[in-house]
Amino acid sequence: MKILIAYDGSDFANAILDDLHYAGLPPRAEVVVITLAEPEDFLVGKEIKGVLGWLNCRLIEARMSARLARDYIQANFPGWDVTFEARFASPLQDIVRKVMEWNPDLVVIGQHG
Repeated sequence: MKILIAYDGSDFANAILDDLHYAGLPPRAEVVVITLAEPEDFLVGKEIKGVLGWLNCRLIEARMSARLARDYIQANFPGWDVTFEARFASPLQDIVRKVMEWNPDLVVIGQHG
């Protein structure tokens, strides 16, 4: 089974990770955790020097969040092969892109905010 989990590090997303235990999922699965840092509109027209540092911090935060989710899932589902991805993109567009590209059997998306 292939499972795509969109994870944003929120309390809602953490509750979803906890609820995976009750979803009747198989003991073996291929899982991708995707965390997206959405570029902010206020950055348009700003000087590149300051923006690059800010974007770098956002991407580091996204990678750390995705890695923590991956580690949590792997610890709770040892038979699962779990990887993570983090990048800058619009969540809606990039989740749809990943679904079309990878063709998972299940997509787990939490409530925004």
